Amino acid sequence: MVANDEVLSFLLGAVADKGRPAADSRRAAERKPAESMAHDVHNVQGIDMLAFNKAIFAALRPGGIYLVIDHAAAQDVPADVTSTLHRIRTDTVKHEVLAAGFVLEAQSNVLHNANDSHDMKVFDLSIQGKPDEFVLRFSRPLH
Repeated sequence: MVANDEVLSFLLGAVADKGRPAADSRRAAERKPAESMAHDVHNVQGIDMLAFNKAIFAALRPGGIYLVIDHAAAQDVPADVTSTLHRIRTDTVKHEVLAAGFVLEAQSNVLHNANDSHDMKVFDLSIQGKPDEFVLRFSRPLH
C-alpha cells in the first residue's frame, strides 16, 4: 500500500502542473483537490466507518452539524466504487452516518447534475468539474 504522504505528494504535483487549465488551477485553491482525494475515508485500507462516524459524533456538541458532500454513484452499484469511480451511493452514506447516532436534518440537490451518467470516474475529463454531487446535513441530537 502506498503511504498517504506519497499519494498527497503525487497529487500536489499534478495540481501544480503548468499544463492544467487556468480555471482548474484557480479552483484548486478553494477546493483543495489533492488534499481531498488523498484523505477519502472510504479508500483508507481497513477503515471502520462506524468507528469513524462515532468519533465525529463524539467530537460534536449536542446540536452540532456534520455536513457530507460527495460524488454521487448510481444506486445499483456495489459499495466499492469509491476506489474505482471515486463515487458513493447516497444511501450508503446515510446508512453509515445514521448508524453512528446522527439524525439526517436535510439534503440538498444544489450540486446535482442530471447529465452525469454516474458510470465515469469523477476525474474523467468529460465530467471533471461537473459530476453529480449530493449534500447531506446531519446533526448530533440534543439529547
